Amino acid sequence: MSRKKETKKQARGVNITTGTSETEASSGGQSDSPFSKKLQLSWVVYNIKDMKPIQGTPGQKLIEERYNVELKIHDLNVHNEEEWTLFWASGNTADHIISNNMNRYIYKFADHDIIRPVSKEMLYSYAPDWMKAVTDLFGEDVVFPQITYKGEVWALPQATFANKISYIMAARKSWMDKVGISKAPETLEDLYTMIYKFAKEDPDRNGKDDTYGAHILENYTNFGYFWGTFGICPNSYYLEDGKVKYSSATEAFKEGTKVLAAWYKEGLIDPEFVTDNRNILKAKWADGIIGMVEDHPSW
Repeated sequence: MSRKKETKKQARGVNITTGTSETEASSGGQSDSPFSKKLQLSWVVYNIKDMKPIQGTPGQKLIEERYNVELKIHDLNVHNEEEWTLFWASGNTADHIISNNMNRYIYKFADHDIIRPVSKEMLYSYAPDWMKAVTDLFGEDVVFPQITYKGEVWALPQATFANKISYIMAARKSWMDKVGISKAPETLEDLYTMIYKFAKEDPDRNGKDDTYGAHILENYTNFGYFWGTFGICPNSYYLEDGKVKYSSATEAFKEGTKVLAAWYKEGLIDPEFVTDNRNILKAKWADGIIGMVEDHPSW
């Protein structure tokens, strides 16, 4: 296997871009090791929201040492739409591109020759273990439509087992004990009772009105257990009687929104949830300000 192909295999990036002449030259010829000549590779990586990519991480150093490469990590915030667009419009490219918004941009990148197509056979040939793991987890019928455009494959799929885990809701057991709740809520009424007591009955026993029943991460639709009682998953499409319907345009969504608005008005939900990011949410949870939170277990 050539050096270039092996590097692509190990990168496990979202998009595979056209190799440079330097890469081609360094992968040719005979050598004792496919990694005998150092390569320079440029990467656009996923960064934590509101933070630029961290340079020189242990993971980066491990890759550089193991595969004899020098990684140039672009100082790019993939969550900033203006910065992201300007980077590519300025003629930049990269050997490896990974971002949570690539499903929207893969088509534009293909049309503007920022990336090149690869064959399905190439993915299975040079990344067999990875492709097996991803397709076993989600199935080819889910994986390939997301990386196929105009009849060609443009990316190496990226996924984690966490993608198949639903969000979970957590409540403070110590607060539950203080307000006399012995089990997790099973109905919408139970949920209301819990967050009401968390907000109104001084569950931390500090004599102050400084707690909220719940916090919703950034968007009121990110309250899955609540919406589940109405039988919907917000911002999603589904088939009913052979017709595609949008869940957030249903009567169930309207009713749920009314209930949530009433809870908000009653002071049961942290009013800053709309502007808080995940870091602030975690800080409030750690500081004992909120009694219930819903988030992905990977966080």
